Formats: sequence, structure tokens, C-alpha cells
Amino acid sequence: MNIETQDFIEALSRELGIDENRVNLQTELTAIPEWDSLGMVRFLLACDEKYGVQLPALEAGRASTVEDLKQKVEEAGGN
Repeated sequence: MNIETQDFIEALSRELGIDENRVNLQTELTAIPEWDSLGMVRFLLACDEKYGVQLPALEAGRASTVEDLKQKVEEAGGN
């Protein structure tokens, strides 16, 4: 699965309630205060709804950057 970067950033930003200009692929997830357990769950539910991808929270928690998270979502979505 290949997700357009801007679409992914918009979805992440929307679910975290932040301005998408604060986020790019190199952004460390730990630098986003809203990326807490609740923010992660909201985003994972949105991924299921928007992309049809069910990424386990444990796997999402292993992502260090937005790009890592995007890759994990894409990998969970298959081809």
C-alpha cells in the first residue's frame, strides 16, 4: 500500500488536533505532545476507517518518526 505523504500528514494532524504545518516526515513523534496513548488510539482508529488498515498499538508505538509511522501503516495495509 502506498499512501500519499500529504494525505497521511493531514490525517495524523487532524486526529491529534494540531496544525499540519507542525508535522513533516522527519518529525519525531516524541516531539508531538499530542502523540500520547489517546492520540495514538484515535489515529489508529482513523487509519482503520480511512485506509482499511489495522495497525496494532504496540507496532505504532515502535515508530520514532512520522515517516516510520507512515511506513508501518503502509506495510500493515499490504500491497
